Amino acid sequence: MSDPSRDGRPVKQRSTRGKAGAVTEPTSIGSRLRSARRQRRVSIERAAEETKIRSDFLMRMESDDFDFLAPAYVRGFLRSYARFLEVDSAPLTDELERRHGSLKADTSSIAAIERRVRKAPKQRKASGNWSIAAVLAASALLFLGVLGLLQGEPPTDEPPGVSRNPGSSSGQDGSSKESSPTPRAEPKPSPTETLAAVDGVRLEIDTVHGECWIDVTSDGASVFSGTIPVGESRSFKATDKMTVVLGLPSSVELTVNGRNLGVPGDENPITIQLPDDIDTL
Repeated sequence: MSDPSRDGRPVKQRSTRGKAGAVTEPTSIGSRLRSARRQRRVSIERAAEETKIRSDFLMRMESDDFDFLAPAYVRGFLRSYARFLEVDSAPLTDELERRHGSLKADTSSIAAIERRVRKAPKQRKASGNWSIAAVLAASALLFLGVLGLLQGEPPTDEPPGVSRNPGSSSGQDGSSKESSPTPRAEPKPSPTETLAAVDGVRLEIDTVHGECWIDVTSDGASVFSGTIPVGESRSFKATDKMTVVLGLPSSVELTVNGRNLGVPGDENPITIQLPDDIDTL
């Protein structure tokens, strides 16, 4: 529709849309992330350095490929990347759940799978050690048997019919004295048994080497999910079980029930089940 001008001639209104220049808002999760990054004029390499997330993970999220890691990691990385780009993460995570519902998984199942993978090589190694020990023990017994046959029965000065009780010794007055038994050393409890004796699980995470994204589930309830800046410390408690997901294990140090466990891993994300995984850290 045209509006009249001052001289009475109709004037055409300008359209905000061109013939081929209509502006469309990005619809997918990846396109929204990519558009936000380009608006900030940030490269993938710089985004990876700032967020502590691998660049190939960022590129796969911008390509709407979210099958590269377990769901707990993917949701955490998506929230951290959106926060870095100053984008509201809630609509993105909701869209992720709606479009990729098959990605939902319990962190306890992820921890069980990773725990089996970590323990499998150690079991094979222990079996090999026991085999070597058995061979050495058999060789030692064979050597002692051959040595006894070569030496023959040792001579004795005692008259025939007199036997010596190996469990007793005779004194000067002829009385028999029983030898006192040697006390046995009590086995030391394993780290897991020691922590299990303590009431509950107390975890302290210190980001001494860099910031790290973490996700903590205490007694089946999610208590924290986010990035801890470098130089900070967070504490968590659980009555029975605690599941901890670390996006960059090499940047943190863990203390469980007052025991410093040090750095739990390298730059690859891991899931820790406490107190079950104490022996493997």
